[in-house]
Amino acid sequence: MAQVCRLFSSEHQDLDLREIARLTGIPIRTAAKIVATLEGRNLLSRAADPRRWMLGPTWLRIADYKRSRIDVREAAIPVMRWMREQLNETIIVAIRIGDRRVIVECMVSTQPIRRVSEVGDETPAARRLLRPHDAGQAG
Repeated sequence: MAQVCRLFSSEHQDLDLREIARLTGIPIRTAAKIVATLEGRNLLSRAADPRRWMLGPTWLRIADYKRSRIDVREAAIPVMRWMREQLNETIIVAIRIGDRRVIVECMVSTQPIRRVSEVGDETPAARRLLRPHDAGQAG
């Protein structure tokens, strides 16, 4: 069953039964039984085309659980410290909640003119967030 679930990605957002069988190398009848089981558990859902499947809503619950177990602050602090030492700029980690961003960790620059923010501060979220791979495309 995990083999079928791992097929779905940004490249394969929805698949039909023949594609699932071909990509996994399992017989189509076996693929049909696995898909039915996964659909019954909401791990797969029908796509707009009812002959195709996509990941189901149960994955959101699983992802939310996993995300809640990751301590973002603990993971970010060593990187934030290094960035502040290298750049001497204020470094902020925030999470998006709806159309707002909430600061969960902040290390303030030692420069005389600096941005001062505190954990818990809220501001409107940017429409488009800059991700690390975007940096080379900026400007």
